[in-house]
Amino acid sequence: KNINIFRDKYKRSKWLKIPEVFSDITNSNNLSNIIVMEYIKGDKITNLVDEIDKIEISKLISKFTISGLLFHNVVHLDIHIGNIFCIKAVDNDNNIIYKLGVIDFCMIAL
Repeated sequence: KNINIFRDKYKRSKWLKIPEVFSDITNSNNLSNIIVMEYIKGDKITNLVDEIDKIEISKLISKFTISGLLFHNVVHLDIHIGNIFCIKAVDNDNNIIYKLGVIDFCMIAL
């Protein structure tokens, strides 16, 4: 339920990746203790070595936290290096695009 709250509130955000939950599988009788969700391909924050990558992902972590407080009225209460990923891609013009991948929405504040 919590992950879908965030997905709804951030559905227009191009800089944030929140995995989709496969409710038809997750809610089946056989999997009552398992959440099946989309895989996020990204780098662990601890694997980042480039200073620019670290700075850009830090900006997105701040943006995620502050935008939740000020605009979306929801806050992820368990942000740590195990729950965030750096997604780095190149657009058609060879510009580097950064996205923040976030998982584990067990603890949130509304």
